[in-house]
Amino acid sequence: MKSFLAGSFSGTCSTLLFQPLDLIKTRLQLFQKTQNSVRSISGVTLFVLRQEKLFGLWTGLVPVCF
Repeated sequence: MKSFLAGSFSGTCSTLLFQPLDLIKTRLQLFQKTQNSVRSISGVTLFVLRQEKLFGLWTGLVPVCF
């Protein structure tokens, strides 16, 4: 039971911490595919922060949790 709880806690923490990086990676791929300009990681991050605010970095977290 301890191993199960430790694994569940670890998975939850890694999902919460790395969701913004997955979102930025996906948006960067989308921008490079749909627009002819190549954006940087910092440019995509600033775009998301300006358009969707801080919690926009965790967009798409609900489907990952279920």
